[in-house]
Amino acid sequence: MTLTAEPTAPLDRLSFVLSSTQREKVLGSLLGGMKHPAQIAKDTNLRLPHVSRALAQLAKDELIFAASHSTRGTVNAVTTLGRTGYEEHTEARGARHVAPRAHGRDHI
Repeated sequence: MTLTAEPTAPLDRLSFVLSSTQREKVLGSLLGGMKHPAQIAKDTNLRLPHVSRALAQLAKDELIFAASHSTRGTVNAVTTLGRTGYEEHTEARGARHVAPRAHGRDHI
């Protein structure tokens, strides 16, 4: 008997990642476009070490990727899986209030 892994749905992959408001805020911030960790920290009101840890966890689960490297640091962007999963997650449970800047909007 051979066991085959079933394809993992975006919601299943996001269960751990989005169980943290910090990871959720970081991913939501990147939906507005590519950003440096310092920009994400400013947009989400999170400390830079927390943003860096969240970015590492999101990258490990292939929800974001390093779009480019520069002297100012790495520019991060959302993968298709990350965008799809985040949108399905917010639809499934209703949008939790996340600061508008975290979604890439300056105002409502």
